[in-house]
Amino acid sequence: MPEILEGLKCDIRATVEAAVFTTEVNRRDSLQYITSEYHTIPASPPHRVRLDEVPDRDSGLVIAGYTEGQSLPSLQGQFFVDWIMGYVWFHSSDRGKIVNPRYFGKG
Repeated sequence: MPEILEGLKCDIRATVEAAVFTTEVNRRDSLQYITSEYHTIPASPPHRVRLDEVPDRDSGLVIAGYTEGQSLPSLQGQFFVDWIMGYVWFHSSDRGKIVNPRYFGKG
């Protein structure tokens, strides 16, 4: 009986860890090019938007009139992508602007 309980305990632990530590959800096997997504940069912090899909880092992300940075934006017209959670961060001076990110989505 204890061996059965140990096995069940391991199965439950694996299931919980898979559910808790999975960062990408709804992932599909092929990428889809997203072009018709629009967001308004929030007026109050945090100045970020959440994309409809998780973007593919290898394919990149383009927003007309903006340049991508490697850290949180320090200047107007910059953005930073959280490639795991699908957030795009903007400088506070860009608040209220409408952006149209173009990227390949994973789902």
